[in-house]
Amino acid sequence: MPLEVVAITGASGFLAQHLIAYLQNNATDVVKEIRAVDRKPFKKFLATPNLIYQQVEARRSSVLLYTQASLIRCQPMQATTAYFPSVIPIKHYEFDICNELHLEHALSSCTTVFHCAAKSFEFVHSEQNFADQYWHDNVNATESLINVMQTKLVRRLIFVGDAFSMLPAGDNYGLSEYMHQSLPSNFMLGSYGESKARSELIIKNAAQKGSKFDAIILRPPFIFGEGETHLISMAKKVCSKYGGIPIIDGDDRGNHQFIYAGNMAAIMERSMRCLMKDAAKYNGEVVLCLDRTTCMTFTNFIMPYMEASGFRRCDSISYLSSFLMAAYHSLLSKIGSKQCFGYLTLTAHRFLNGWTVGFSNRKLRLLLDFIPPFDQSEAMKKSIEWYEENETTKRKQPSVVAGERPKTG
Repeated sequence: MPLEVVAITGASGFLAQHLIAYLQNNATDVVKEIRAVDRKPFKKFLATPNLIYQQVEARRSSVLLYTQASLIRCQPMQATTAYFPSVIPIKHYEFDICNELHLEHALSSCTTVFHCAAKSFEFVHSEQNFADQYWHDNVNATESLINVMQTKLVRRLIFVGDAFSMLPAGDNYGLSEYMHQSLPSNFMLGSYGESKARSELIIKNAAQKGSKFDAIILRPPFIFGEGETHLISMAKKVCSKYGGIPIIDGDDRGNHQFIYAGNMAAIMERSMRCLMKDAAKYNGEVVLCLDRTTCMTFTNFIMPYMEASGFRRCDSISYLSSFLMAAYHSLLSKIGSKQCFGYLTLTAHRFLNGWTVGFSNRKLRLLLDFIPPFDQSEAMKKSIEWYEENETTKRKQPSVVAGERPKTG
């Protein structure tokens, strides 16, 4: 069987880097080249997962940097124990994937695309209106990708969606992929949720039976792991406003599920193999991606990271008080006041602290026959240690320190 040439969009993001690490360590039998596509510069930061992977004989690989103006050859990546091994050559293409001309060049001779690029949900008030960016980065980018894949005859797509995108507002628990298959009347995550939902519909339409295009849509909830910055930076802004970690009474609200980026990467690699093996069986499938079905409050999840950043717990308040504060800041936003900047939007507050949302992992287990290779508890511990080490280093000097990923469980 010919080896795969895979492209990864959003390759500078932390999930994509976990995917690259997983492919380097587990997919050398099927992948011969990785093409990392992102409008941001590419920089490796993950360590090799354990000594078994460190024993792999890594070779240097030239990295080609494509910009709109010129072609630049960079220095070969160093294959040391400080980084994941470069067994599979990596090429980096630096441009916006809505530029279909550059995308055609990057996807030439590719066989599989992992679509990680997206604009994440913004939790706090700011002077920016993100609605246009959600549409450009999520909807327009997906349309451009599908157009080019069909033009260049790239057969397989693994799409990273969002477990919350198709949900209406309110508590939801025990959800499966067969619920909320069409667009809801309202979206739990507002315009962001709608943009991700419409991206899914674009892919579903392209992957209809009879087309020469196969896709699996993956829906993770919150993704955590070494290198994650979006959730942490949001929480730091909120804690800075409150002078500490805000605590809401009770644990019967704001319960959520999480998945480690290493496990998400393993699901993506497994999805590629499934499409390669039996496209007719797996094409068009939507799969929820979880480490485990148990939930925890978002506050308990994020608290160790905030404590590592030097924040301490505030006195607890009732949910009603916190809701009224969020409503007040929402009102300030509507009248154009800057006093709301850095506080949670009302949508984000209700999502994180008010609603409990849980999903089933049955299809993940049965269809993909997947068991997470990394234990969530150990992954959370290692992720926090990685963050603490980087926080300590940043206080001393502006550099990045790579820690170990959890051992396979």
